[in-house]
This record gives sequence, structure tokens and C-alpha cells, in this order.
Amino acid sequence: MPDDLQATATEYLGWLQLEANRSPNTVRAYESEIRKLLGFLAGHGHTLKSADLGHEDLRAYQRHLATRLKSPASRARALVAIRSWLRWIAREGLIERDLSNGITLPKLEQRLPKPIDPDELTRLLSALPRDTPLEKRDRALVQFLVSTGCRISEALALDRTDFPRSGNRLVVTGKGSKQPAMTASDALHPRARATS
Repeated sequence: MPDDLQATATEYLGWLQLEANRSPNTVRAYESEIRKLLGFLAGHGHTLKSADLGHEDLRAYQRHLATRLKSPASRARALVAIRSWLRWIAREGLIERDLSNGITLPKLEQRLPKPIDPDELTRLLSALPRDTPLEKRDRALVQFLVSTGCRISEALALDRTDFPRSGNRLVVTGKGSKQPAMTASDALHPRARATS
């Protein structure tokens, strides 16, 4: 059993990728945040031994983040990664006590996305070029994103076989491996696009 925080971080990241099946972007982001914490601890004379990690170390890092990251959302993103790692190493018995409860997330303002003004959307779509096959593809991608609300990473993971032969409902694998059914307009169906 590793007693060094670097080794536990490596084990956790392997678990996150292979067993929890998190996206490569999530694994990279969590790795980055854990490495920043370990760098902070090392820079402040910590032994980086699991047994020596305590709540005061984590509070000091939270204070450090509060001075470096003004955005509560950025601080929350960093702290969620660290809290998840701490919870995992406690559950796996790699540390004596669960320190994850010492991580407090900043309050986040609940904001809804602002819809684009219909006139502005019309101007945007009409300004997109449509002469070459690549321009048609890019135009279809923008229309798809607008009509479904898909994230760009979700849309780029699709291929033609993901579209149903009939109807307009398709299943998109999204964040957290969730698979919401989406409805695409007739104009976005691959067969309709091929004729436009």
C-alpha cells in the first residue's frame, strides 16, 4: 500500500480512467488539480506522506486558491477534483481518515444559459459559407449544435451511423456517459443534408 501522496494520485488517476471510465478531459483536469495541490504542499515543506496530510494542509491550499483563482467556479472545479481523490484514497484504505469533508466548495451563482437572439441567430446562420463540402459540413455542425443544445465534444463524437434511418431522435453520449435522446430538425438529418 503506497504511503506517498504521489503514488496514491497515480493509482487514483488509473482508477478514474480505467474503472470509473471518465473522459480523457476529466482525467487530465483532475490530474492537473491534484498535481497543483501536491506542488503546493511540497513547496510548503510537506513530506508528501499520506499519514502527514491533515485538514490544516487542505485549508491552507483552499486559502491559496482563493487568492489565485478569483472565479468561484474555477475554485470549485479544482476542489471537486481534490475532494474526489481524497474520498477515493480513504475508501481504498490508502489514508487513515477521510479528509474530503474538510474541502468546502465556494457558493456558485446559479445562472441559466442565455439564448441567442433569434435575429442574431438568423444573421449568424446566413453568414456561414456553404459552397464547398467542408463549408457545408461546418454549417451543418453549427445548425446541429444550435438545434439540439449538444456540447461540441458530444457532436464531434458522432458519426453518420448514430443518426437513425427514420425519424429525428438520436442518442448522444454526453458528459458523465449520460445518453440523452436528442431531436434534430429535418434539415439536419444526413440524408436531408446530402441533398441541400
